[in-house]
Amino acid sequence: MINFSGLKPGKDVEIVFTGLRPGEKLHEELYWQGEGIVPTENKKITMLKPNGLYPERLNGQLKELEESSHLSNIQGIYTLLKEIVPEAKIGNGV
Repeated sequence: MINFSGLKPGKDVEIVFTGLRPGEKLHEELYWQGEGIVPTENKKITMLKPNGLYPERLNGQLKELEESSHLSNIQGIYTLLKEIVPEAKIGNGV
């Protein structure tokens, strides 16, 4: 991007490597517990077996989450987040 702007890295623009910031991850999980990799007819393509999460239920939970956030219901938010993503490490709430 620096070169595309007609500038030179290290000369016109200083580059500083700062490392990870709080909350940043080095690795991204591609699937969660309860999901498994399922082969397809094409050896180069795989798909994940669903973990039982249903879109209708998730949409309802997200609406409840939105309502809890509007009401500043912290404990309700934590409870819903734990239901939606049971593997996540979420604080105890208030």
